[in-house]
Amino acid sequence: MRIDLTDDASAGNSQDLAQDEASDLLGPAPKKARVCRTAWLWRCQPFYLNAIVDYGRDGEENEGCLSIRDVVDGPVQEMLLTSTRFDLPWLVDECPVMKTIRRIAVLTGDPRTDDPQDQPSKEERLRLLVEAANDLSSYGPAVTVEAVPLTDQHGRFHPKLIFLTYADRIRVCISSANFTHSDWWRKNQIINVQDFPRKLQQGSQPSTDMEDQLAAFLRATTKAGGWCDKIRQFDYSTAIGKIVASVPGSHAGSDVHRWGHMRMRRLLSGQPGPKGLEDHAVVCQVALLDSLEENWIEEFIGRSPHTTTAPALHVVCASAHPTLSWRQPLTWRLILPTIDEVRTSLEGWAADKEVQVMEERLMIADMRVGTTTPLPEGLLHRWGLHKANGERACCGAAIPHPPDRTSASPHLDTFLKYGRRSGDVSKRREVAWIYVGSHNFSKAA
Repeated sequence: MRIDLTDDASAGNSQDLAQDEASDLLGPAPKKARVCRTAWLWRCQPFYLNAIVDYGRDGEENEGCLSIRDVVDGPVQEMLLTSTRFDLPWLVDECPVMKTIRRIAVLTGDPRTDDPQDQPSKEERLRLLVEAANDLSSYGPAVTVEAVPLTDQHGRFHPKLIFLTYADRIRVCISSANFTHSDWWRKNQIINVQDFPRKLQQGSQPSTDMEDQLAAFLRATTKAGGWCDKIRQFDYSTAIGKIVASVPGSHAGSDVHRWGHMRMRRLLSGQPGPKGLEDHAVVCQVALLDSLEENWIEEFIGRSPHTTTAPALHVVCASAHPTLSWRQPLTWRLILPTIDEVRTSLEGWAADKEVQVMEERLMIADMRVGTTTPLPEGLLHRWGLHKANGERACCGAAIPHPPDRTSASPHLDTFLKYGRRSGDVSKRREVAWIYVGSHNFSKAA
């Protein structure tokens, strides 16, 4: 998950369910699944969307998008994968280069430290993963699988990372997609991928923020100490954006600002915002909504959650915009997929496994007095462009270009702050910062 700091320069019918069952029987994407035709593309922009198989290889909706094979490519020497869910046979079929890699490390959550109700299914998932890893080893790679235990009983091991080392560089890919067919080919996902060269001489170059963050995260959550050392062999000085990682548990001292939304606050407070930006708004687009507590929203958004505009600035940006008066209203928008948008999505009701917005969670809890109140009117905005009957619902959407991508359910989270430049007669919106990730919208996540 990354922050890009922009500088100044209803019930379904039987037909729907039948279509869902048919989609589950789809095989892997065809071997021509490479979408990106320029190998240097990921060195040029912060984020990419994934290619959606339903839109076709040359469809406008896939323009500039990446497939998993675009990422896992070339003469890779070593590989590290982390995720909550794996379909390793599918991944190897999509990326046959994996059969030629010398060493592959796979990290996933330990089901023994998870919710007891979920343990049986996750233990079976882990068994199948180990079995698939052994099958992959028969082609030559040394494949290891580590189930990462967590000390926090409510914690989850949730990162989706790909590290690929080459003779002269490392490729770091951070995405919102698990390693499954449906995640990479039928949902909207965000992908951040960039190559970094080897350091000219070990110890000759100071460590960078990205290097320290990657190494600290792996050391804090896994036993992949060898990869911590490998990470430090490369130069990340050209990194686009900043990493915001989350580590379950209680933190003290300097660790308080190292992880989660406290890290995000520190990054944004030290980032000069675009000059002359006014009419600010904060947009939170999420796929999973968890319990919302009033005091946490006040801390995170910087204002009361019970109104869509209020006299306060975003708390993490206040010090970055000292010229702005605190009396300026800040609009807060929450974008969620509707029931009909899930039902009529490419996956149909099957997408509900990843898009979870329960009606009881559309409430704000005040833990101080033990009460709950509905989300304020005007706060919620729809994910897509059309109503269930096909009529156009609005002029814009969470992903405005290309607009038809909203037929694929979102499995990403996007927070951004934007405004309009004072004196700009065109009223064109400009982004102050953007954050993307893969987690619930809640204090715990």
